Amino acid sequence: MIELDIDISAALRKRRKEKQHNCEIINPHRFGSAGGGSGDPYWANVILLLQGGKADGTNAFVDASPFARVVSRIGAPVFSVTRSKWGSESSIFFNNASALSVPGNANLGFGTGDFTVEFWASVVTSAAFNDRMFTSTMNNSTGWYMAWDTSANYMRHSSETDVVVPNGMLNTVVWKHYAYTRQAGAARGFVDGVLRATKNDVNSAKSLPALSGIRIGCGDNGSGAPTYYVNGYFDDIRITTACRYTANFVPPAARFPNSP
Repeated sequence: MIELDIDISAALRKRRKEKQHNCEIINPHRFGSAGGGSGDPYWANVILLLQGGKADGTNAFVDASPFARVVSRIGAPVFSVTRSKWGSESSIFFNNASALSVPGNANLGFGTGDFTVEFWASVVTSAAFNDRMFTSTMNNSTGWYMAWDTSANYMRHSSETDVVVPNGMLNTVVWKHYAYTRQAGAARGFVDGVLRATKNDVNSAKSLPALSGIRIGCGDNGSGAPTYYVNGYFDDIRITTACRYTANFVPPAARFPNSP
């Protein structure tokens, strides 16, 4: 009986060691960066999700986030398979005179909280001065935007906070993943999962309401009229009211999940 007890104890110890040996070490930056059907642990914080994959040439854009926001067209953006990010599926094409618009709402802003703005993009022609990937502003002191620029590429919120990314990083035909995040007031810019710039001061911590909604693919002239159009393809456009990335990470290998 004593020998049996010893054998059982030894077996239990062995089993525990096997479990420890086989356990998965989870990268905290992984969630949200690996797409597909695994679900999104930040799903409740996703406030906008626009994806390709629709029929070529169609133009019915749908917000797949939990908020199902109204998405309006400016000009003639379409789904196109001409330049696909995910296999043969369509992506969203902006032809230098088209964009998407989402109306303002209290829950579309960030306030002083954390956030992540991210997407895939591929440029058709070299971006001119201040071509806007994203815009949420009619007031430079409290709005935010991400822009391609021929002299300096930057991700900005408020007129004083420029997270400057090395020239050429935001202006390329090759598909790249872009992410702009804020955590506890610190703003960061990532290209293909690599941290390229950081800004942490009183300006990077400013409150960011969704003053006039959000535009994807263009900016505005300060009075609401669209300008600074982008010419290129976009996919997996996602905004989250949580900071997904604070250090280098592996970009997604599939579409972002559209469920918890």
